[in-house]
Amino acid sequence: NDVLEGIKETATAIQTGKVKYLETCKCLIQEMQGYVWDDDAVEDRPVKVNDHACDALRYLCFTLNVTKPKTTPIAW
Repeated sequence: NDVLEGIKETATAIQTGKVKYLETCKCLIQEMQGYVWDDDAVEDRPVKVNDHACDALRYLCFTLNVTKPKTTPIAW
């Protein structure tokens, strides 16, 4: 999936409270605090170091579309 869109989706999900994480998620919190962007890249892109928990959260948010409105099927 598109990394930047996934990061935006995850940030929105956290900011809006649709996704929450516990204080006990030490690895995730540590990775989020150390998340950095590649200054040498032509376009925005994160540095891919110590980001497994962040990647997992991004995959979850992006795959489930947690910030997108849920549609209700039309009954005919």
